[in-house]
Amino acid sequence: MRDRAADLRRTDGDAFYMRIERLCTTTFRMALDDEIQRAAFDRWIVGRGEAVFMLDSVDEAKLPSMVTTTPLPDALAALKAALGPAISRIRLVVSSRGSEWHDRSEQKPLEMFAARLAAARGDAGSDVTRLALALLDEDRIMRLARSRGADDGLITLLEVSDLIDDARTPLDALHYADHYVAHRGGDDLARSFASRGAVLRASVERRLRDADAEAPRPPADQVAAMRAARRLAFALTVAQTRDIALPSRGSTPRRCSPPGRAASR
Repeated sequence: MRDRAADLRRTDGDAFYMRIERLCTTTFRMALDDEIQRAAFDRWIVGRGEAVFMLDSVDEAKLPSMVTTTPLPDALAALKAALGPAISRIRLVVSSRGSEWHDRSEQKPLEMFAARLAAARGDAGSDVTRLALALLDEDRIMRLARSRGADDGLITLLEVSDLIDDARTPLDALHYADHYVAHRGGDDLARSFASRGAVLRASVERRLRDADAEAPRPPADQVAAMRAARRLAFALTVAQTRDIALPSRGSTPRRCSPPGRAASR
């Protein structure tokens, strides 16, 4: 979504990318992704043109320290308060995993927000469109894979290993591409694609080594981490669920800060 917002700014006008959890932990201005967007917003807010606001992502906003139990309604309220009359000039895109999109906490608040937009514009009705990502075909898998440095040998390996159907989502395609690039040229490349377990193990080990500038992690013991991952996988399988939410110890879920004020941490 960040890249799409940048593309829209280059071609079609104003577009702004915002992380929902940042709308819940900082001021509206700081929730804008960078200084380029802040400068663009300053120009847009005093003009008359339309803009697209992309809010990403409901499911991830529910995770960090359980900052809020209602991230989307809170983010929409912050957006409405910050934009004022300019709210009549926006279009809104919201992303989420399907598992975290519910009628009461997401769909209904979004429909109410759309009704307010329609009223601000003087439109007779409001319109909310729900879209789901289609599974990737081989061409799209390779487009993503090439962005990570993979070549056509990846598709061949996925087909030979009967793993092609496991690479049909963007995240999985990127995981397989990273795994391929990390082992390309080595004697163990084909063997590393011999099973889903081999790829998963390598993916977990790589993520444990990765440095994340936005959310730095302390060094992790890989043996202990793999043991924990197996136990979590077993628990998720038994519970027949795909998502986990862990509140911080002793913390109480809270709502977003009032517009213009940063939340205390």
